[in-house]
Amino acid sequence: MLTGNETFPTRSHLDVDDNSSSTHRNSNESETYEKRDRKSKVGQVDPTSNEEVGSSIKDYSAGTGSIMETFAHIPLFDVKASAGNGYVIHEEEETDALIFKKEWIYNELHSSPANLYLIYVEGESMEPALRPGDVILVDHTDNVAKRDGIYVIRMGESLLVKRLQRLPSQRLKVTSDNPAYEPFEISLDFDLQNELSIIGRVVWSGRRH
Repeated sequence: MLTGNETFPTRSHLDVDDNSSSTHRNSNESETYEKRDRKSKVGQVDPTSNEEVGSSIKDYSAGTGSIMETFAHIPLFDVKASAGNGYVIHEEEETDALIFKKEWIYNELHSSPANLYLIYVEGESMEPALRPGDVILVDHTDNVAKRDGIYVIRMGESLLVKRLQRLPSQRLKVTSDNPAYEPFEISLDFDLQNELSIIGRVVWSGRRH
């Protein structure tokens, strides 16, 4: 069960706000980093280096030790955060992982690989920013909404991805990008002690085409 204090395991064998990218899984597991097909990878291009930010661990051969020093494995969990009215959570299972440049995580996200995990988006309330099937990178240590942004929140047994905006009097405004969904407000003093918790902030998203 997801709470507000996740520290998911990261095993080596394996939701930039609103920045989506074309994502494709490479089926050639023996392909090396130097020879990989740039059109068949999962991830987003880092404009500072023209290299991939996130890629499937299956795109790299097992013997590339120097690559593993440069990249971090970020676990992908079989959990969906609903961009809608809520997705009921039962259990989490790590199903895969993507690899991200450690330098990009430290310099661009100002975070650490240990603070991050990936989950899927379900529903249409956050369109066009986030669409069903998108993968989002979540920083679970950024869970107090000190700044406005897109967050994963838990309400009862439901997991939601929404925009949070701090308001006066210890309140948060919860908004969907899709105007068909009405915004609502929550009390930081009451709701966060009862049926609601902030799981983490969405710092990157990837999209499969």
